[in-house]
Amino acid sequence: LVRVNLFDNLDRQTQEILLGLSIFDSFTLDQAAEVLDNSQTAKIVEGLLEQNAFVEYDRSAGAYRLHNVLSNFLRQKLKAEGIDLNLILRRAGKWHIDHGEFIPAFDCYHRAGSLEELLAQINHPDIGNISYFGYRRLEEICSELSPDLCVRYPFPFLQIALDFIISGEEAIVAQGVEIAGRLREFYEKAPGLPPGLRSRILGELKLLDLFLVFNDAE
Repeated sequence: LVRVNLFDNLDRQTQEILLGLSIFDSFTLDQAAEVLDNSQTAKIVEGLLEQNAFVEYDRSAGAYRLHNVLSNFLRQKLKAEGIDLNLILRRAGKWHIDHGEFIPAFDCYHRAGSLEELLAQINHPDIGNISYFGYRRLEEICSELSPDLCVRYPFPFLQIALDFIISGEEAIVAQGVEIAGRLREFYEKAPGLPPGLRSRILGELKLLDLFLVFNDAE
């Protein structure tokens, strides 16, 4: 029904944009244009909205989304179109990083099978707060990662450990403590570290200890 009534009647550029947009649950025009690297994206989306062609706009969120019927059709069609889905997901993840939205960034890179690429990009001291509101999704993703990655990318894992510790959920707090323990064991003993890195990591771990004391006091 979707193919007959809509998709097959669209030009190829519009079809490709819709296929790319199907990775999003919702999107802004600027986000979609940058991720899909197509300056015509906004014009095409607004045109489809005017035609009531399975595109909706949520004024309260300031975002667009594809109707579920169209989105499901497009996600199935992606598999047969030869479009590099992982490239689109990584571009979407990079957009989220650039806008400080780390949880959706983790989700995009995870779906693309490129989590180490994300960890390398955000492995710096001024990463900022990953946001504990998404700690459940982080817990799911981290459960699939090699435990040794935390010593290779200490700064994002310090933030993840913090998010887990302040979650207040015993099992997830325990995972935060485990990450902190691995970091402490490595950075207390590892030889040949860059100047200042050891003291920086161990200092951050002391702050995590304070949060643990606070949790125990409650």
